Amino acid sequence: MIEDLTISAHIHDSVHVFALNLPPEQVPAFVEAGQDRWPLKEALGAEALDPAGVDVIRVEDLTGVGLPGYLIEGSGMDPDAIEADRARLAALSGHVVLIHASAFEGTAQTLLPGPELTFIARYSGPGGSFVSEPLRSASAEGQISGTAEAPPSEAKMSGRVATIALLVLFVLVALMIWVAV
Repeated sequence: MIEDLTISAHIHDSVHVFALNLPPEQVPAFVEAGQDRWPLKEALGAEALDPAGVDVIRVEDLTGVGLPGYLIEGSGMDPDAIEADRARLAALSGHVVLIHASAFEGTAQTLLPGPELTFIARYSGPGGSFVSEPLRSASAEGQISGTAEAPPSEAKMSGRVATIALLVLFVLVALMIWVAV
């Protein structure tokens, strides 16, 4: 599954799931990003990794929702892809590491996880996980002219007609009161 561990510089809206193969008492020191070194980053073989995009979760803490539910509801991943792996994800225990695309800081790289990590899967959001490459053709240059404003809806038009009718009625009532006085 090396293709799943090659990270594009344009990846977004995805999560890489790894099982953490360490005793619970070693987990805090392993996942803590220090000033000098970060064992998790080293074990992944990552060139760039932002701690803000990394979640370390004790699977047993997800009582009621489970890891599949957390990936769908908590991370916005594609329910169909998660459903296909539901049994495998539900069978995980201990700690898992979820690395969101934002953690890679737009750096293309290949992860080479050490024995502390077992790659489980990469999941994307419902819209996919890649931002397209910038267009590099002469025909892609320039400005888009004109406006793309949609025509008003029927409800909007009805509201405008009702507002005008109320204004006309107000003027007529005010005129009748003025004439009567």
